[in-house]
Amino acid sequence: MSPRLALALLVVAGCAAEPAVTWREAPLAEVEVRVLAGGVPVPGVEVVLGKADRWRVFTRPVVRRSTDAEGVARARLRARAVDVIVEPPGFVAHRSAAPVRDGVARAVVSLEPEAPLRGRVLDPAGRPVAGVTVRVVAHHRWFRFVGTDEAGRFEVRSLAPGWYELTAGAGPDPHHVPVTADVLAPATDVLLTLGTGGAVDVEVVPPPGARFARSPLGVELHRLDPGSGEWRHEHGAGGWPRFVHLPPGTYRAALRVTGLGAGVTAPFEVAAAADVAVRLPLTPGRVVTGRVVDARGAPVEARLLLPWTAADEATPTQDAGGFYLAHAPEAAFDLVVAGHDGGRLAVVRVPAGAGRTALEVRVPGAAPRRPGAGDR
Repeated sequence: MSPRLALALLVVAGCAAEPAVTWREAPLAEVEVRVLAGGVPVPGVEVVLGKADRWRVFTRPVVRRSTDAEGVARARLRARAVDVIVEPPGFVAHRSAAPVRDGVARAVVSLEPEAPLRGRVLDPAGRPVAGVTVRVVAHHRWFRFVGTDEAGRFEVRSLAPGWYELTAGAGPDPHHVPVTADVLAPATDVLLTLGTGGAVDVEVVPPPGARFARSPLGVELHRLDPGSGEWRHEHGAGGWPRFVHLPPGTYRAALRVTGLGAGVTAPFEVAAAADVAVRLPLTPGRVVTGRVVDARGAPVEARLLLPWTAADEATPTQDAGGFYLAHAPEAAFDLVVAGHDGGRLAVVRVPAGAGRTALEVRVPGAAPRRPGAGDR
């Protein structure tokens, strides 16, 4: 018998010796939910009972029951814990979990009067805007979406009293900008007035001899105003990308295409109610690889910046200080090597070249450590 065959038989025998895995079905539980409002039973309320997934991201509805004259809904359900959802009109939506103990799951739901939000969405001229989506956020986590009617009105029900963040979308006009406001519920006179912004059309100019489809291009638009931290990504449908609903400010467009150098425009201004057209030239490109080491040859953890790269877009070094830049230009350029604290470690002049360029970057001093990194 060959060694390979013997090893295969040994593995099969070991697998057969493993005990079979058995899955136990959840026990059948008697579920009883009592619904009260101000201590008084509420009859005729629909109660949804379901099984929650492991992470309680969503509930799988299993049983729907209505409360009787005593405000009690009863059902039988196979579960180890039961999700209870009650959303009656005029009250705050309720959701809770009832554990199953000794085959019984009981829950008491105390309803609270809702604090609805009602208002309108207007354009910069004060006209109502129909078909706008209003997002409602509470505690930076919970959210809901509602739409405006023909008169620009919206209504959000089943909310608890408190502060909410409302954001009205821009709607169909490309020069309208979304607006966000903090509102205290209940409120019936909320006015959300959209801002006035601009639109940008980007024309990509490839280098001579380069051919590629127009529509798949993913152009990035970065807002450069301090503290904005905003950027968008558009592919364009049937032509060059068009960016709409842009707040007034300073922007820069960028594009990375495999095999070409990354293209970046000079900063440009977008004014209110303006349409801006910019040209985004691409250059012949190459791949630049290498390592960043210190004077002793030890690898350095650093961040690499091309001439047009913002600090938050730097390329970090990988294992053994290696790096890979896929969108470097064929022309000569300065490569900036920065530490994790943003300090400049070295500036290397990369000579002109095509295809692939390999280089070793040496920085003075000992290899800087990342903050908090310990010895291995």
